[in-house]
Amino acid sequence: MAAARASLPYKVSQQSNVRVLREYIGILLTQKTQLADIRAQIVAAAKDISLYSLLKTIPGIGDITAATILAEIEDIDRFSTDHQLTAYLALMLLIALVATANKLLRIIYGMWRKNEPFKLT
Repeated sequence: MAAARASLPYKVSQQSNVRVLREYIGILLTQKTQLADIRAQIVAAAKDISLYSLLKTIPGIGDITAATILAEIEDIDRFSTDHQLTAYLALMLLIALVATANKLLRIIYGMWRKNEPFKLT
């Protein structure tokens, strides 16, 4: 322990940690800006589709969700009835829920294998 302290003074090591953290913060801020730009482009492209405005009238569906639904549907004319469209959207939702549940189960199983307590915070 004494050798470690003598090799790099605390103040110097702390300064290097601060420098690295500043770099990471800069990267995250850049990515945040890029994400906002991408979202704006998605919304701008979706606004050209007439169904987009109709989807946004549904409670709980915002800009990105409406654009995502449009992207998943691709061509609404491939559904001959509203029942087929509803069934397709329900299937897409089910697939997303299963994928999310699968990820959560893998996390819980990994914690169980490591004998780590599972805490809800």
